[in-house]
Amino acid sequence: MTQQRYNDTERLISDIDQLQLTNETEVMIYREDRQHEEIVVDLGGQKEQFEELKTLIAFQDHLFWCV
Repeated sequence: MTQQRYNDTERLISDIDQLQLTNETEVMIYREDRQHEEIVVDLGGQKEQFEELKTLIAFQDHLFWCV
């Protein structure tokens, strides 16, 4: 369902240099537009490992959108 709704790959953030923490624990992986809200990954207690997790987050996003 999410893949059908959020299907604009141009809004997908897969460049690890563009991944940033927002709201202290969230990483935005899809930029919102007029019709769709943003999608974030909540790191919860893992925010200290954010730099290490960037590659994994970007890789998982890419796999999700290729399905």
